[in-house]
Amino acid sequence: MKTIANYTYLSQIKTANRENGYHWFCEDTRRFFKSKVYEGVYGGCVFVSSEQNSMPYGPTQPRKYSVRVAMSDGTIQSYAFCEYSSKREADKEAKWLGNALKNGKMRWCTDTYEFVGQQATLPLDTESK
Repeated sequence: MKTIANYTYLSQIKTANRENGYHWFCEDTRRFFKSKVYEGVYGGCVFVSSEQNSMPYGPTQPRKYSVRVAMSDGTIQSYAFCEYSSKREADKEAKWLGNALKNGKMRWCTDTYEFVGQQATLPLDTESK
């Protein structure tokens, strides 16, 4: 079962991805998507990338920033794909997500394959006497 990874360095995430047969960090993949990956791992699994969508015969689009999550099987999940106009915004969200995953306020849902917030447990209603 895929779970959230726990790493200290981006190089460890890259190694896990490659050793599990994935190509997320390969130079050819990054070149195709005009992708950049930034140093910094938040909460042991979250990092920032950016992509620039430039279609042939069309205007060059601005670079957008994404928040990604490294998983235990070497895959990379997108938390927010091309959602941010600046690296500063993406870093802020990545830091928040890393902390939320680490302290249990967010989690990876294996049923829906997405990141979800933890629901607060409410005490059962009791009738007053």
